[in-house]
Amino acid sequence: MFYKIAIAVLTPIFKLLFRMKIVGKENIPEGAAVVCVNHTSMIDPIFVAVAFGIKEKFGFMSKKELFENPLLRWLLSSLGAFPVDRGAADIATIRSSISTLRDGKKLLIFPEGRRVKGGADNSNDVKNGVAMIALRAAAPMIPVYLSTKKRLFGRVYVVIGQPVIPEKREGTSAENYKRISTEVFDSILAMGEACK
Repeated sequence: MFYKIAIAVLTPIFKLLFRMKIVGKENIPEGAAVVCVNHTSMIDPIFVAVAFGIKEKFGFMSKKELFENPLLRWLLSSLGAFPVDRGAADIATIRSSISTLRDGKKLLIFPEGRRVKGGADNSNDVKNGVAMIALRAAAPMIPVYLSTKKRLFGRVYVVIGQPVIPEKREGTSAENYKRISTEVFDSILAMGEACK
């Protein structure tokens, strides 16, 4: 309920202040999906939630340090966030991610694993975990491009691409994860080029 109220309040504010242009909303499938977005700002999750709409239920990762503050922990948990230890192979986070998807929710993931100011121009630093989670949960992946520059009363694009069904091919699991993650992120970059 808190999530829906927050998004209902923030939607008109963000659409007004950032003149949001949402493209490809018809590509959003029902049910579980891994939503893969380029990441340049702390408020990126809000843009994605506003673009997808109040009916969609999201889960997303947030660095574990933020959960040390009781008030912030309550706020983040109410919004669907769960902690991630970015410096380790966090089994609990993987389980929480897969559980989110099996509950029929969307899982918001930033394939770069961190904010990249100015925006990435290639997929070299994309993490393999995004593909691993999608494959293990048998969930489609939705590439989403979000404008790297977010200025008040500027234009912020949210471009939602067609869902990608991750598939294993020849090679090791690590090679498959890398290939899938790279292909999805390359499609995000291509959508960004089309907005320029």
